Amino acid sequence: MLAPFLIIGVGGSGGKTIRSMRQTLLRRLRAKGWKGEFPEAWQFLEIDTVSTQGGGNFSAPLLPPNQFLGLVPQQVDYLGLRKQLTGRIPREEQKDALGGWLPENTAVPIQKGAGQYRTLGRAVVASQLPQLQQALVRSYSRLSAPGVIEELKEVSRSLYGKAEGTSPDRKSTR
Repeated sequence: MLAPFLIIGVGGSGGKTIRSMRQTLLRRLRAKGWKGEFPEAWQFLEIDTVSTQGGGNFSAPLLPPNQFLGLVPQQVDYLGLRKQLTGRIPREEQKDALGGWLPENTAVPIQKGAGQYRTLGRAVVASQLPQLQQALVRSYSRLSAPGVIEELKEVSRSLYGKAEGTSPDRKSTR
């Protein structure tokens, strides 16, 4: 059954994974004669610490700009981000709220990524929760907008010859 979805990729590897998924889905749609844009009901969101989406040596195309969220503002270092996060929490509650996991400092330039240090990624996300919430709301709004179910019926018609949104019956190989 075809249904709206939102798939989130976190970090560089997560972003590459969802870019590959989107590319594969689009190729399959095109092979079945789909002429439209990528269905709005199928949303992807890459969340990373870097401020701009990177291509690197990876064959899958970048996601549309509205499907990428870079959490580290340009010209902000880790100490500035840490100060922003701790500034929201009263001093007497910081130990309980942060549980000792928030690093004091780092040698990793966070504008280039968290360097696979989960505590840095966690700190960046915690400091940017309002931006994360906005990106999730925007993605959900796109996949639940008027017309997306009709569009999915057209996708289903292209893929399976049916407009109900169901997959074709699988025949037993016994």
